[in-house]
Amino acid sequence: MGISRLFGTLALTLLGYVGAEAQSFSWYPDNVFFRSEQTDEDKKYNLMYFPILSLPGFHSFQKYEQGLVNKSLQPVFSHWSYKVFLDKGGTDEIGKRLLSIVDSDGRSVFTDWDMINFLKVEGDVSYARNFVDSTGVCNVSGYEIYRHKQLGIGDFVDTDVLNAVFLMPGSDHNGVFESRKMLQFHVAVDSVYDLDTRVWHDETELYDALDTDAKLVIIGAHSLFSSMNPMKGKPGENNRLDLYDTELEQYISKLPSDAVIFLLGCETAKDTTVVYKQMYPIIFDPPEDDNLAQMVSRYAGRRRVIAAKEGVSAYHFNVTNWYPFDIQLIKEGRDITYKTGF
Repeated sequence: MGISRLFGTLALTLLGYVGAEAQSFSWYPDNVFFRSEQTDEDKKYNLMYFPILSLPGFHSFQKYEQGLVNKSLQPVFSHWSYKVFLDKGGTDEIGKRLLSIVDSDGRSVFTDWDMINFLKVEGDVSYARNFVDSTGVCNVSGYEIYRHKQLGIGDFVDTDVLNAVFLMPGSDHNGVFESRKMLQFHVAVDSVYDLDTRVWHDETELYDALDTDAKLVIIGAHSLFSSMNPMKGKPGENNRLDLYDTELEQYISKLPSDAVIFLLGCETAKDTTVVYKQMYPIIFDPPEDDNLAQMVSRYAGRRRVIAAKEGVSAYHFNVTNWYPFDIQLIKEGRDITYKTGF
């Protein structure tokens, strides 16, 4: 990466971050944790299991359970998360066996909330151990094991039904991709298509998934107008899709001519025209496109591209057609859908 591109990437990332922070108060009411449209059962569910208590600052007010520890002999559970773990059928023995599943550095791949969520979807130790290789190392996170179980990810079976690819992010800091509405949407897609669901972490896995004859490709990740970040907070250009990833064109161009690409992330079609004019003096190598949806559309040609102009969640989905796939994104009565192609 050249110096000019590096400065451009940093400037766009900073700009997107500041914009997201400025919108935080208007965005939160639309996420899965605070939505007023949720039923009482949903609200109780999210209050109990949304990992808000794992955020910085919360644990300092809680008593740690001493029974289960990690490699550094630090307690894994807080007093609260331990109670939730027991409520979901956990025991100290189950906790110890899950914590014994480690990565190449000998660290447990499971956190307290990974274990809680894994038990919540009826995961068990034998299922988790399927992810351990012959050397005793697990190369995926506990979160990913939980997501595989939750989404029913297994070997893809190709029948006479049309194919679809659904990419879920490797991290989900606010539970948007784990909400009941999102799961219902995933099930609905699976009922129409032969669905290949994957968890992605970087560009390489994205490009591999795009080597397909699928008529529908859904790329899910936490996003800004300039990037999609499957591993939010993890540094490295390869760990996100951004406006400088021109190699994306060669993969999109191989998709079927009638394929639909749904960028399932916030603000990938945000209008940034004015912002860009202000940023040009400090971006030495400005990208060709104003936002990610515009770039993907340029590469897609006549293929349909669908994206959101603002923050979005599954609560905003209104599927109008399953094949060819079409959807409206309706937020507070406003259509925030970006659409090109066909």
